[in-house]
Amino acid sequence: MMATPAASSTPRRSPADRVATALICVVAALAAICSVVFSFFFVMATDSCGSDNCDLSKITWAYALTWGGVGVALALSVTGPIMAARRGTAMWIWPTMALVLVLATFAGGAAVAMSVVN
Repeated sequence: MMATPAASSTPRRSPADRVATALICVVAALAAICSVVFSFFFVMATDSCGSDNCDLSKITWAYALTWGGVGVALALSVTGPIMAARRGTAMWIWPTMALVLVLATFAGGAAVAMSVVN
């Protein structure tokens, strides 16, 4: 009697999951690029600064918040779907979380940059 061949160890992915993951990854990447590019305008918050009424260190924190969020989002959108594919869970969740993180950290960075003027 012959043994039956083992089923494939990798689960089949839904086409909708694969397409959604790819599309959301592209949107998240575009949002991350725009976030970094527009963060260079944070320094314009210091235009109304006088001789000593601004805390310029907040601009550095605004950059750190925005760019750090983009870095973490990049790690999420790359490693998350790989791990989800191995586990057989939905992959689209990870780039969606990355997109939300990019938007949230850009908004937070903008808020910090706008608080430069005392």
